[in-house]
Amino acid sequence: MSVAGLATLLTVAYFALGLSVTLPGEQVTPAGDTRFSSRYLTMRDGIDIAVDLWLPADYAGEEPLGTVVFGTRYGRSFDVQFPFRVMLALGRADPLNYARLTKAFTEAGLAVVIIDARGSGASFGQRDTDLAREEIADYGEVIDWVIEQPWSNGRVGAAGVSYVGLTAEMMTELRHPALHAIAPLFNYFDLYAMLIRPGGVFDQYFMENWSALTQAMDENRCFIFGSDFQCWLTGQMFDGIQPVDVSDGGERKRRAFAERDNPTVMENLQGYEFRDDPWGNTGEIMRTPYLMRADAEAMGIPINAWVGWYDSATADGAIARFLTYSNPQQVTISALSHGGKYNTDPFMPVDQAPSPAYLEQTEQLAAFFTKHLVQDDAPEDVHKIRYYTVGEGTLRTTDTWPPEGIAYARWSLGAGRKLQSGEAFSEPQDSKDSYQVDFSASTGPTSRWHSIGGPDIIYPDRRDESSKLLSYTSEALPRDLEITGAPEATIHMSSTHEEGALHVYLEAVKPDGSVIYITEGVLALKNRAISDDPPYVTQTVYHSFERADAKPMVPGVVEEVVVPLYHISALLKAGDRLRVSIAGADADTFERVPAEGEPTWTVHHSQLQPSFIDLPQRWRKSP
Repeated sequence: MSVAGLATLLTVAYFALGLSVTLPGEQVTPAGDTRFSSRYLTMRDGIDIAVDLWLPADYAGEEPLGTVVFGTRYGRSFDVQFPFRVMLALGRADPLNYARLTKAFTEAGLAVVIIDARGSGASFGQRDTDLAREEIADYGEVIDWVIEQPWSNGRVGAAGVSYVGLTAEMMTELRHPALHAIAPLFNYFDLYAMLIRPGGVFDQYFMENWSALTQAMDENRCFIFGSDFQCWLTGQMFDGIQPVDVSDGGERKRRAFAERDNPTVMENLQGYEFRDDPWGNTGEIMRTPYLMRADAEAMGIPINAWVGWYDSATADGAIARFLTYSNPQQVTISALSHGGKYNTDPFMPVDQAPSPAYLEQTEQLAAFFTKHLVQDDAPEDVHKIRYYTVGEGTLRTTDTWPPEGIAYARWSLGAGRKLQSGEAFSEPQDSKDSYQVDFSASTGPTSRWHSIGGPDIIYPDRRDESSKLLSYTSEALPRDLEITGAPEATIHMSSTHEEGALHVYLEAVKPDGSVIYITEGVLALKNRAISDDPPYVTQTVYHSFERADAKPMVPGVVEEVVVPLYHISALLKAGDRLRVSIAGADADTFERVPAEGEPTWTVHHSQLQPSFIDLPQRWRKSP
């Protein structure tokens, strides 16, 4: 065959492959409707909002449908190009816009509506900040449209992962009578303390990368983290946001982007240091889910939340909501990455399958919405937490937190870098250790704080990192020890500098010397004041992070600093040793505190100035 003939054959095969593919959204239902459609809805102020509708493949037009809505600022759908269709035909890709929750919900007989948030995607308008009142009000008007449609049964749920989970939860402020259930998945209950400034220390990695990602999306630029070639290759697969199904949809999409002038996340964070600082140019504090408590409780809306122990601090938020709200709640906390795709148990191989399995997660969510949006005789709601124990690989269920049988026990830091169960060591008043902060110390580039995009969270053996930390280690455990709840460290310390960030790690030292990360806590030393007025129920002390409560350290003066650690459920085996490590930096994640200088800390552990960690624990019976 000639070169020209071969080229012609390959070209014909290429186009035949692409044309052979029918995307899920191109299928026609028995009722005669295309499964996927999009439209503009005009809001109260004349702004056009882009909305997608997905119908079940078997929709026959007879029974009205419950509907789940997603409010996103990441693009409701993307404009698939011909090369991507070829990849689908070859089995080298999955349908781009047929996401796992859309697939699960429509297969369960539910309609799905996906909304480009105001000032994002193909929608018009500006977004001065994320989660603004105008954005949430738009979702209410979309719900109004949904319940007026002939395919709707008048019942609506809201769901989503991360930002989309935030919008799902914040829709409760609408108190819309058609909103019957929500599923906030891997979202942040307290945006300040659980994402932006954990412990008052700026999460520089996440916020800078999230700002760059959202800015690129708002400007219709390549938003993947990769090389120029990867961006070019991605551009061959899809052409940004999908236009709305109108004759001038492409032109309207271009106009929406051209008119947009959103401030970036980092621009809005300028000057945002304390919880009560104004956010962006609003003159108001940041809007965050826990502020919606009165609305959610007034509705009595059932909540199904999924989070991961090592997904930033999403687990702490889900537990706080569970303990605070009177709403019926089903909470699943497992060793899951952001979005639930990966198992993040540091005691397990990195390729361990997630528990529950990825498909099982979506099936359970579909069952939750079917119960609340379709069934008239649904069983009574329950209030429970299902939790996974790292190091054991089991899932248990409890209706109280911490679970029954867990009690706090004290482990004291002492001379010789020892950690001992019980009260303070019998040591003289000057028992102490000096530590010069090592600003190269890190939990690595795949830690819980690197969850943007939903990658696997991996904590490698930390024995080499231990040389950079001030560590206190116990003797070998005589029995298996379960730790379930929120540990709390109390450190009596002084510093040579006014500013500092105290990082406290709980670790397991295996008999072979390997060091496994269990959990951590972080606190800006100036935020050490303890508040007696938390906005939600906590298992540990509460720091307000408000400007009026900030108090720099006085160099050389010993202070008691109490650091809550993030919730965890972990099982240490007999023969393991327990370790508490102290650092003043996490170089791959947090801002440097102070910005300049080389602080030296003195950690005290005498009877009069003890340092210790209180662990929510129970000893397991011997085999």
